[in-house]
Amino acid sequence: KSALDLFHAGQEEERFEAWTDSFRHWHTLWTGRGFSAMFQAVVKDWDVKARLMILDRGHRRNTNLFHLAQLLHEADLTSRGGAAVLLEWFRKQRVNPEDNEEHQLRLEQDAEAVTIVTIHKSKGMEYPLVFLPFLWSQPNQRNKDKEPCVFHDGEDRQLFCDLGSDRMAFHRTLADRENLAESLRVLYVALTRAKKRCWVVWGRASSSSDTAFARLVYTGLEDKDKPADDGRLEDIFKAIGEESNGLIQAVHANLERPLPFDRKNGAPTALNVRSWSGRIESDFRITSFSSLTSRRDQGSEVEARDRDRARHKEPVEVQAEREQVFMDFPRGARPGTFLHDIFEHLDFTWSEEEAQGLVREKLEAYGYESFWLSAVSTMVRNVLHTPLAPEDPCFTFSTVTNPDRLNELEFYFPLSKIRSENLSDVLARHGRTVRVGEGAFSQNRFEFQPVKGFMRGFMDLVFRRRTGNVARYFIVDWKSNFLGTRLEDYSPDNLGRVMVEESYDLQYLLYTLALDRYLRLKLGDSYDYTTHFGGVFYVFLRGVKPEGQGTFGIFRDRPDPELIRDLSRLFWGGK
Repeated sequence: KSALDLFHAGQEEERFEAWTDSFRHWHTLWTGRGFSAMFQAVVKDWDVKARLMILDRGHRRNTNLFHLAQLLHEADLTSRGGAAVLLEWFRKQRVNPEDNEEHQLRLEQDAEAVTIVTIHKSKGMEYPLVFLPFLWSQPNQRNKDKEPCVFHDGEDRQLFCDLGSDRMAFHRTLADRENLAESLRVLYVALTRAKKRCWVVWGRASSSSDTAFARLVYTGLEDKDKPADDGRLEDIFKAIGEESNGLIQAVHANLERPLPFDRKNGAPTALNVRSWSGRIESDFRITSFSSLTSRRDQGSEVEARDRDRARHKEPVEVQAEREQVFMDFPRGARPGTFLHDIFEHLDFTWSEEEAQGLVREKLEAYGYESFWLSAVSTMVRNVLHTPLAPEDPCFTFSTVTNPDRLNELEFYFPLSKIRSENLSDVLARHGRTVRVGEGAFSQNRFEFQPVKGFMRGFMDLVFRRRTGNVARYFIVDWKSNFLGTRLEDYSPDNLGRVMVEESYDLQYLLYTLALDRYLRLKLGDSYDYTTHFGGVFYVFLRGVKPEGQGTFGIFRDRPDPELIRDLSRLFWGGK
């Protein structure tokens, strides 16, 4: 698309949403079926070939684009690391490309490339220049008399194969005559493929007199008149050239081999090492929330062990004969992925029967027993119909329609050089240094090496809620953490403690920064953080129950505008 198209899309929300849907579809293709499927869809959906052809050097542009796509496809198949790994490989190739023959610039069109084909496949094709270097060659005739022969015979020209009959000699004569006729036909095709010039290599090889070209050139000559030396051969071709009025010429082939390069005779070239005073930066990379928190201070060893025991209590024994409750559902990364998958593909406005159908499908896909159907479906119903704000009982997920939500929203935003102490200073200045139980986190809760480049992440869900003429945007993160079997284990105080222990508070601040930047770009000057940003919801699925009345199982926050402003300045170099 052109810059003007981008400008108009920014002014027209429906067009912008259509573009967003296209990119979301391509992202799904990339993650599900690979880079090549996504690329082909982009080319088809936006008619890329035709749009490039109307530009200056359209052939060159198309050739480069599809060459690059092929290289990316091959790298994707080799690495199998997904979009992030492929993008990093592409970045490295741009900075320091491999010395690979596959990376060399290709010809714009195949019409200008050297094409090697057999003369049997050249029918119907034309080339500006044609070389026929092997017309003098004849297939190996050794043991020919002992081999079967195929021929046509009779008035209806039926096809026969003689495996060794008494008439083998006669049948082989028929077969040879047919083979010669076919060879002459193919020879005619080969000689008439050239638009401008055709070269034929010929000589007195041992079997050349039995070829189709010899039969064409030596037609009418007795055996005694056939060339016995090069002089006689030259006379024959000279006569053919005179009959063609100069269209055919015979020239001597240069059979001298080029002399090998003699390094001793060449002047030696002095090689000098060039000095370089630059510095290679190792802190520029794509980072994420997990990278910033992988080395965070966990307090004392005793405190860390106590927190670990609190989060990972002994699992409840699952018995298929009794009715299951969702609190007993398996724990770990795979169950978490299963639950995220449900909410990603669930239409929040579906009936309970439709939602139950999706749960049944996902249980089967992930290999879970069918007796979990009731428990998981009940959890889904509770989550959809529990008020997200206790003071507003009508504000539930069940009122959010598909056009008002974005699932698995991936983001990148530029990152100036940041240090862990600078981040902790900003958080402390806004009261984000907290005490948990009897232990306390130090002010510098996060320890990471200085980093700059890009911040990357995924938001489980971003949705929009319209109130009057104002649309407010919210961030949702689904959590399957097991905090205990009692409803009180998912109280606001306990959720606040878990949010700090797991550094989820930093996670949703990064999400808020990303969404704030996105909305500023999308809504332009009309955007105001206080007006348009509604807040974040961390939904701990095991603790959302009707008796909780929206108080238990859902962590809520709406970071102060001053905190987001200071974090933006920190991450984007004061801008």
